[in-house]
Amino acid sequence: MEEQQQQQQPQRSNSPTANVIQKLNYDQINRLDQIIGSTFDVHGHSGLGYPNLSIKAKELIVAVRDKLVESGFHLKDIRVNGSVALTVVGGDRCQIYNDLDVLFNLSPTHEPGENPRNDRVRFENIRRCALETLFRFLPEDLIQANPSLNTENLSDGYVQKWVKIQNGNVDSWALFGLRNENGRNIELKFVDKMRRKFEFSIDSFQLVIDDYLKCKDLFSDSTMMRPKIFPTVPIESVYGDYEAAKKHLEMKLIVTRNPEEIRGGGLLKYCLLQSCGYQDEDLEQMRAVKKYMCSRFFIDFPEVEKQKTQLESYLQNHFNTREHMKSPFLLNVIHFVDEHATCLATREKMKTLDMIKMKMTDFTYQAAINQLGTDDYSASATLGMLARYPRYYYPFLNTSPYYHQQQQYYYPPPQQTQQLLPHQQVPLMNFCYATPVLPTAAIS
Repeated sequence: MEEQQQQQQPQRSNSPTANVIQKLNYDQINRLDQIIGSTFDVHGHSGLGYPNLSIKAKELIVAVRDKLVESGFHLKDIRVNGSVALTVVGGDRCQIYNDLDVLFNLSPTHEPGENPRNDRVRFENIRRCALETLFRFLPEDLIQANPSLNTENLSDGYVQKWVKIQNGNVDSWALFGLRNENGRNIELKFVDKMRRKFEFSIDSFQLVIDDYLKCKDLFSDSTMMRPKIFPTVPIESVYGDYEAAKKHLEMKLIVTRNPEEIRGGGLLKYCLLQSCGYQDEDLEQMRAVKKYMCSRFFIDFPEVEKQKTQLESYLQNHFNTREHMKSPFLLNVIHFVDEHATCLATREKMKTLDMIKMKMTDFTYQAAINQLGTDDYSASATLGMLARYPRYYYPFLNTSPYYHQQQQYYYPPPQQTQQLLPHQQVPLMNFCYATPVLPTAAIS
């Protein structure tokens, strides 16, 4: 009985850093093993004729590690963080992971920022290592049929992101992301130095998998994975307090600090957590923090087009397999910006809100069409009613004065008993910005 209870809790370290670092138990390592051992799809650029690839995560991580070492890079450790770490730690309490985030912590040969030219060369070598590793996973018939295929061509076909962040001696890291149209991406981070390693306390967990990978190389699965014999996988909370972060995860609490250090301020991640049922731990503290989150978001994305691009990218990466959550998420973003974007002039704020409402309307109407059918009269009538009387169905979201001034639309008060005939219906192009979820009464 004591052994079973011991297995249900993470193993505690006796070191002074016990409040920061723990060890995974058997059940948690099993979850990690299932994810690392699974296959991820890497989608080729359809317009360029690249086929889709299926790559085992563990094989890719090991291949990148070996290539880095072969090229002269010194690795401190390899870590898994993000939604996979959250799933491993929280188990059934957590949503299923979206993507796989792997950190390769490197030992810099010099202080980052001292010699920008050396930094550029260093990161170009890292990029070359990642592309050459990916080249090994291409089908032989594709390579033989395309003699001119090289690593640069490969970048156009399979790489979704290549981002370098260099900010003096504070930040020096790069992100290499592989394309997946369903948002289930593999993202590799190569880190010399990173000032901010988490957004919220619940995503501060990092799993150190070096020993796990060595055991996978040396032993078969049946030998290395037993209830009393399994590899040691330290888990660190870079939030600074493992027990506090674990409590926040179990109780679904939103806690962060210094959001001005986070790119984008953590605004979109905060709204995602709200959509998943998380709540603020301290309302008063978060009220002050939210203003910093808003300020940082609009500093990083000052123009509406950049905001739109960032929002679309976030929806693509986090909601492709959860379409039903898009509209509630966007509603949370609207409420957040409307209440806390005190750093913006009214006109700029309204432009941003209009852009988000338009996105939400697109999803709302598409949901209605998918649910009721495009040829169904009830679907057509419902869409016509929504287009004609958006404020009746969604009174808590008013159309902005900026939009009224530009479009000069007028919506009369609705009659609840009115039945729309086909010739009375408003074309879909004339709809106003609606909100997320169709009311049951409107679609029944």
